[in-house]
Amino acid sequence: RVKVTPFGSPVGDDLTGGNPRYPKRDNYNANVVGRRGYAFTFNHPTPYHFVVSAHYVPAGEWVVVALAYPSTSFTLTRGYGEKVMTPVASLDQLSATTYHYDANGQWLYVMYYEEDQFSPDHFGMPSYGWGNGYIRIKAGCGSSCTTAGRAVPSGLPPNLLGPSP
Repeated sequence: RVKVTPFGSPVGDDLTGGNPRYPKRDNYNANVVGRRGYAFTFNHPTPYHFVVSAHYVPAGEWVVVALAYPSTSFTLTRGYGEKVMTPVASLDQLSATTYHYDANGQWLYVMYYEEDQFSPDHFGMPSYGWGNGYIRIKAGCGSSCTTAGRAVPSGLPPNLLGPSP
């Protein structure tokens, strides 16, 4: 299970995902409101391989996702070209091409930002989203990505709340 909690909220939604007999448990679907931040916490170790993607999202929409990880190494790539994302020193610097790890709170922050307006699907109809593909997270903690009792992040910095990152 995963709990998806809006930043600053004491209440989140529990989601089930994947096949419980398959230990990777890397498939969760959450409906979230854009231009906000959400903390993902698990009742099992945080998956060391996790993918953030969006479907049917108009251009310019974004969401910040925070995942609880112990202090470890990270490799993050973005999009179908697997462009390497760069770490930044503070959440204020977060963008669609960067990530931030808060070592004190033990949260990894990524921003999914949809650049493409749409592309036609196989029926010729507009298919929103899929333009950027996904953000792939690989954490160096392997099966030991255990965290517990983390306070949900309180909010996003004001500079992230503007029209585009």
